[in-house]
Amino acid sequence: MSDRCPICAGSLSADSSTCPSCGHELTERAPTGAYVSRYEETQLTTDSLLAAPAVYRKLLESEPANPLWGESASDDPLALPLPTRERPREFWPTAVLAGVIAIIAIFGVTRLFGSGGDEPVEVLGVGADSTIATTVTTLPATSTTQATTTTTASPTTTTLPPLTVIPVGRPIPLSELRLGAFGLDPFAFGDDFNTVLGRLGASLDEASDVGRAGISGGEFGTCPGDLVQTVRWGRLLVIGVEDAAGVMSFAGYRLDATYDSFRYPVVRTISGVGIGDSIRDLESAYSRVSYLNDESVGLVFQVHGADGSLFIWGPVTSSDATGEIIGIYSPNPCSS
Repeated sequence: MSDRCPICAGSLSADSSTCPSCGHELTERAPTGAYVSRYEETQLTTDSLLAAPAVYRKLLESEPANPLWGESASDDPLALPLPTRERPREFWPTAVLAGVIAIIAIFGVTRLFGSGGDEPVEVLGVGADSTIATTVTTLPATSTTQATTTTTASPTTTTLPPLTVIPVGRPIPLSELRLGAFGLDPFAFGDDFNTVLGRLGASLDEASDVGRAGISGGEFGTCPGDLVQTVRWGRLLVIGVEDAAGVMSFAGYRLDATYDSFRYPVVRTISGVGIGDSIRDLESAYSRVSYLNDESVGLVFQVHGADGSLFIWGPVTSSDATGEIIGIYSPNPCSS
């Protein structure tokens, strides 16, 4: 058996039943044969309590509690085991809990620093000006570093207001608007185009289409590169070309059934031929009529003067007597 008091470490004899230093009762506890102390509050004096080591004093001063290592059935709240006693099995839950905490801690560190095979994770609640260590998986669209936004301005498309023709002067009766080799009576080629447009606006009401001036690609018989403008009233289209002085002048006309779905205005040539008339009517009005295939228009008629100059021309359905006139054109501005 031990020769030291387990409370105050005082020397004990083999037959001691009470510690001579602190006065504690000593009993032998089977089966180890080691001494244990029992605190009997009624038998302790203040002096003997103060003589005990500090660690035991604090234990002795505490409220009664369940034994730290002893059996639950014990009626002694301060039964203390010797250091050599084996820890009872009642404390295995504590070890299990400690192991679970360690696993969680290791798992948390692994998730924080990641590995090359980690799946991307979404980062939430991070400010736009924050940064994350490079070991964190970066998501394409949800990375915590804000990408620089580059705004590409869309090309500005300017939509110009539609043009309109302002009527000028008195209306001209349709019977006086006649198609000829040198103009549209009462207008001659070379007249100021704006003046012609104003008078036609007063005579033919609102224009069907008013084009803006632009560089010609050879349309309507104009010369490529010229500045041209066209305005149409139903089936009648008039052409303006900028002259050498920079003035837009009246340069040609085209009366064509394909320009509109209804037949207006009813304008005829000086000889009285109009759209819809037959080839027989055309040849009765003009003595010098020929036919040929135009690469851009198709089968056309041509009326020439005595000197061979071209007066008028236009598409027809056929050169037979029953063929029909589809359009009447002035000579091309580029060839005149």
